[in-house]
Amino acid sequence: TTFKRSGQGVPTPVWFVLREGKVYFRSEINTWKVKRLRNNNSVEFAPCTVIGKVTGHSFNGTTVLLKSKNANEAMTLIKKKFPLRFRLFKLFSPKTEYVVYEITPSE
Repeated sequence: TTFKRSGQGVPTPVWFVLREGKVYFRSEINTWKVKRLRNNNSVEFAPCTVIGKVTGHSFNGTTVLLKSKNANEAMTLIKKKFPLRFRLFKLFSPKTEYVVYEITPSE
């Protein structure tokens, strides 16, 4: 869940990987969730189904937009976890730009 300027939460499922206690996900650069993260890097995250039905405990955290090497490492991990989906998305939208975020859970 990302948050609008009004504070209203907007839940959105994402593909993610876990590494060393942090969560990494990617998104198309021009999505509303990325625009909301530019204004407010606080998030709430939880395991969910493909359509976004929450299936477990939720956590709060903050996001950081990753650059270069760190973004490439996280993207490699995501591609390994979702190989077929990546090939399909690349086939149908080859010129789409993506950004990668790191979520640090709150203590």
